[in-house]
Amino acid sequence: MSLAVEARLGTIVVGKNQPHFPNGFLFNDPDHLDSQTDSPLMRLSLQHPLTGQAMARCAFVVRDGVGYSPAAAPFGSIEFGEDVSPDELICFVDALVEEVRQAGCQRIRLVNYPNCYAPTQTNRLIYALTESGFNLVANTPTQYVPVSDAPLTTRMHPSERQRLRKAQRAGLVASRWDNPCVETVVKHIQKGRAQQGYPLTIQSEYLSRLLRQFSHEFPVFVVRDGDSIAALCVCVRVRYDILYTFLPVSHPDYRTLSPMVLLIDHLYQYSQHTGVDLLDLGTSLDSNREHKPSLAQFKQNMGAVESPKLTFELKLM
Repeated sequence: MSLAVEARLGTIVVGKNQPHFPNGFLFNDPDHLDSQTDSPLMRLSLQHPLTGQAMARCAFVVRDGVGYSPAAAPFGSIEFGEDVSPDELICFVDALVEEVRQAGCQRIRLVNYPNCYAPTQTNRLIYALTESGFNLVANTPTQYVPVSDAPLTTRMHPSERQRLRKAQRAGLVASRWDNPCVETVVKHIQKGRAQQGYPLTIQSEYLSRLLRQFSHEFPVFVVRDGDSIAALCVCVRVRYDILYTFLPVSHPDYRTLSPMVLLIDHLYQYSQHTGVDLLDLGTSLDSNREHKPSLAQFKQNMGAVESPKLTFELKLM
């Protein structure tokens, strides 16, 4: 049974049974939260007094005396609608801090969604967290392409347009892989990451489970040379209007044909036809999780722009 505490214009709801949050981020949805960890998750939301829907929500897991949001995802933190007032947002932050404190934590760590996902809410959240004593501890920028009616080639650097034409002339074909063999996808990603010297940042068993449980939200795209796979990418439909390139890999034998350029161009066209406004190409990190300038430059050449992705912490007294 949920515990309810009256707030100014809404109700703070704590517990497993949470009100529905409309058009939210996948990583904060109940089913995905349940998939992230076997440990108990603490969940709370701000419920609208008239509609009964959630206006704000957050979930965290406790590990070694620290409350983490997310438990296991690119981001978590506090998600809220535009109609939440400044006072209500501060009230919700205070309620979250109190829940973390009551869970026996000495610290709370919130990994925010990229600013470009919700610019107005992000700026308001940064202010609310700072006012509540949180400190900014990390900024891991993501790079994204705003989707418009114009083709991606109008944003590309001339060198990438040339690589795109080269891949097309070589007969490479990009497409969405409908009903993919999960074992084949996972093995290809494992092999590709190992060849590039990148450890897989997600357990293969968990990736397989995500691809099966969330097949619609985790579409797979592929570049083929006949029956051979030249490049592959597991994407995430983070929200109805956001597509995130989660795990891209290229086969080293096709490096001279730059199949990833063709794949990103196809992802952009797919976005144009499926209501996606923002194509997130992700962060640019090397095998040590440090900024990789060459990867960032490639994404910039593909037409991407940078957006902050901030992490905040608060030490509890």
